[in-house]
Amino acid sequence: MADLEQRFLSSRPLKPLLYLRYIDDIFIIWTHGKEALEEFHHDFNNFHPTTNLSLVQSTQEIHFLDTTVLINNGHINTTLYRKPTDRYSYLHASSFHPDHTTRSIVYSQALRYNRICSNPSDRDKHLQDLCQAFLQLQYPPAEVKKQIDRARRVPRSYLLQDRPNKENNRTPLAVTFSPQLKPLQRIIKDLQPILKDDPTLSQVLGDRPVLAYRQPRNLKQILTNNHIHNRTTNPGTYPCNKARCQLCPHIYSGDTITGPNNISHTIRGSFTCTSTNVIYAIMCQQCPSAMYIGQTGQSLRKRINGHKSDVKNYNIHKPVGEHFNLSGHAITDMKVAILKQKNFKSRLQRETAELEFICKLDTINLGLNRDWEWLSHYAR
Repeated sequence: MADLEQRFLSSRPLKPLLYLRYIDDIFIIWTHGKEALEEFHHDFNNFHPTTNLSLVQSTQEIHFLDTTVLINNGHINTTLYRKPTDRYSYLHASSFHPDHTTRSIVYSQALRYNRICSNPSDRDKHLQDLCQAFLQLQYPPAEVKKQIDRARRVPRSYLLQDRPNKENNRTPLAVTFSPQLKPLQRIIKDLQPILKDDPTLSQVLGDRPVLAYRQPRNLKQILTNNHIHNRTTNPGTYPCNKARCQLCPHIYSGDTITGPNNISHTIRGSFTCTSTNVIYAIMCQQCPSAMYIGQTGQSLRKRINGHKSDVKNYNIHKPVGEHFNLSGHAITDMKVAILKQKNFKSRLQRETAELEFICKLDTINLGLNRDWEWLSHYAR
C-alpha cells in the first residue's frame, strides 16, 4: 500500500494538503474543491485493480480512528470519537492481574483522552464518562480519581511531541504472576548489591532487573486442551517419509534414550523430521556414550543437515563433525531423536531447556557437548 500510494500521489497534478494513513484508514485535507476530490478518489480506485477505497467527506467534521476532527471558526479542533458499538470493554477489576496493570489502564486511557481533546472542558466531560465506566467495572473510586487527575495534569503540548524511545539495558526477570509475589520487587532491590559485587554479572545484567509478569494458565486452559491428540501414535520421533528427505534414515524412533551417565529420559510427544522449536539428541550407533544435545528454532531436518555438512566437510572443529570422522565411524552411524518440543518464546528459553538436558544426561563430561554455552563462566 505504501508503494502504491507513493506512485499514485507522485503522478497527481493536484495533491492533498495533508495525507496520513494508518493501515487501511486514510485521512486527508483537501483544498481543491469537491469535484477535484471526487476525481482524485475515482482515479485512486482505478490506479490498481484491487483498490476499493470508500470516500467520506465533510466541510465541518470527520472521524478518523478514535478522533473527530472539526473546523471551528477557521481553526482545527479535535475531540474523542467512540463508535456506537463501543461498550467500554476494559479489564474487570476482579481479573487476576497485578495491581499496576489495572492502575495503568485507567491512567493510559485518561492520557489518551487528554491527548485527543483540544478543548479542556470537552476533555473533562469525556473523562467523567470514563470514570463512570471504570466504577461500573468495580475499580476503586479513589484510585480511578487519582489516575485520571494524574493524567489530566500532563500538559497536552507535551503529549503531542514526538519523543525518542529511551534505551533500556535492564534485563527482564519474567515470572508467572501470583499475588504472593508482591514482595519480589523489594527483594530484587535488596539483593541488587550482590550482583554489583560480581564483575561479570554487573557487566552482563547492568542495572537492576525489570520485573515482568507472564500470564498464568486460566481456568479454560486448565480444563481444556486445544491440541487434538492422536492416541494411536506412540511417543517418539518418526520419519516424515517424504521422498527427498535425507534425515529419515537417521531417525531414532524409540520412546526412551539413555545418556552417557546411564540416566534415562522418557520422550513425551510424537515428532517428525519437520518438527520445529525443539531440543534434540544426536547419538552414535558405534559409541553409546557419544551423545550431543542441541536446540533449534528451525525444523529438525534443516538443523541436522548442518551437522551432516560438518561431517561431510571434515569440520573437526565442531564436535559432531569431529566424532563421525573418527576411524571406524561413518555418517550412517548417526541417529537423531527429539527430546522436547514446546512453545519456546525465545532462543534463550530453548538454550535453558537444552542446558537442563545437558546437565541431566551429563553430555559435557561424558558426551560430545564441549561447554556450558552462555553459562560457561559460572560452570567452572
